[in-house]
Amino acid sequence: MRNYWSAENDAIEDFVNGNVVVTYAWPGGYWRIKNHPKMKGRNIKYMQPVEGRGVWVCGMVLTQTAKRPGRAMLAMASANRPQAAADLTDFYQYAAAQQQGVDALIKNRELIEIFQLDQPDAWKPPLAWPDRPLPNQREVQVAGEEVKSA
Repeated sequence: MRNYWSAENDAIEDFVNGNVVVTYAWPGGYWRIKNHPKMKGRNIKYMQPVEGRGVWVCGMVLTQTAKRPGRAMLAMASANRPQAAADLTDFYQYAAAQQQGVDALIKNRELIEIFQLDQPDAWKPPLAWPDRPLPNQREVQVAGEEVKSA
């Protein structure tokens, strides 16, 4: 292990400069590495670990103290449109929860294959494990900080 990165760009730079041969990054980080000029002609792969991929789910929340809940709901509905989901993939290489009618709108067809966006089971256990809070989350964080500072 070379280091823990605090910004994905650190992982990308380490990889393209030959400091590491394996790294952990978001799909957009993989895409930037794969398409970096220094990687031209290199066989860069997006891995499927035998233990399964780590998966994070982000989203929007409407709190009960929202000043304009109607507008917030409109923004959420807009973000959930198939075109917005396709743009999320094309521009950021992320997948969206909205799947109905999205594949046909994604312009970069290579992303569908690489990230298995047309295979919903690829993002479920045992092939992928959604992140979830651990009962001892605080202890895990403290231990992680101790490791990083060593």
